[in-house]
Amino acid sequence: MVKYVVDASVCLKWLIPEVHWEEAGRLRAPTVASLAPEHLLPELGNALRSKHRRGEIGVEEANDLCQVVLDLPVELTPGRGLLAPALQLAIRYDRSVYDSLYITLALAEECQFVTADRRLYNALAPVFSGTMLWVEDIPVF
Repeated sequence: MVKYVVDASVCLKWLIPEVHWEEAGRLRAPTVASLAPEHLLPELGNALRSKHRRGEIGVEEANDLCQVVLDLPVELTPGRGLLAPALQLAIRYDRSVYDSLYITLALAEECQFVTADRRLYNALAPVFSGTMLWVEDIPVF
């Protein structure tokens, strides 16, 4: 089994068909284990709220998708052991601690971190080239 750390930008594509949703769907293969820091859930909840605020989804759909979020096949990791190194990474590279938690988890698990957040990828891929993976580059399993 191959494992990847996934962020909210990738998981949201599992819920709502949008650009790169098919590529992100490759991570749903039975031979893939998806990992994320536990703050993934509130990040996804906030993304659903934002989509509702922009009129992209209704209240009922947001509520239905919230239930789907709770059942996503993602192994959530408590942030306690990740926070200190994530803070150091965030300070060093001027990124949010939230984003840095994903990279820190990938480094700890010795796996790749997949994102569909272009700004994050462009900022850190040169530094973490072996650790970060752009959503379009997910292999076919």
